[in-house]
Amino acid sequence: MWNKLYRCDHCGKIYKQKQALIRHLRSHTGHEVCPCDQCDKVFTTYQHLKYHQISHSSERPHKCDTCGKSYKYKSQLHLHQRVHEKNVFRCEQCGKTFTLRSYLTRHMKTHSRSELYHCDHCGKIYKHKRFLIIHLRSHTGHEVCPCDQSWENCELC
Repeated sequence: MWNKLYRCDHCGKIYKQKQALIRHLRSHTGHEVCPCDQCDKVFTTYQHLKYHQISHSSERPHKCDTCGKSYKYKSQLHLHQRVHEKNVFRCEQCGKTFTLRSYLTRHMKTHSRSELYHCDHCGKIYKHKRFLIIHLRSHTGHEVCPCDQSWENCELC
């Protein structure tokens, strides 16, 4: 029977029991460590443990007063709330808005690519023809040429 092993991230020592690893970690930190009771992660402060434990919860206590969307972390809410501010970054070509200029810059590249492959069924866009061909199976049930031609006559394929 295979048993789970616990590895020390500091020195690489391996333990068969989580409690043994926790005892060992004290030799690196000099104080008590805080193990998560829901997974194998161990933290050096109680605050880090509490922040981590939110990831195991389905609760989303941080709610946007404007639209009602809710988030696990306050930082996620703050980032979201920027979409309601006047200082959003809008794509002049398609109207899509972004909370950060870097997101808009990345998005703009989708408009400037000369070689994009569009699905005529649903509008999805692919950088590579092969991915469009694979995607088309979801509409047809079999591999098809994106040009609706025979494979032999298609200049793209």
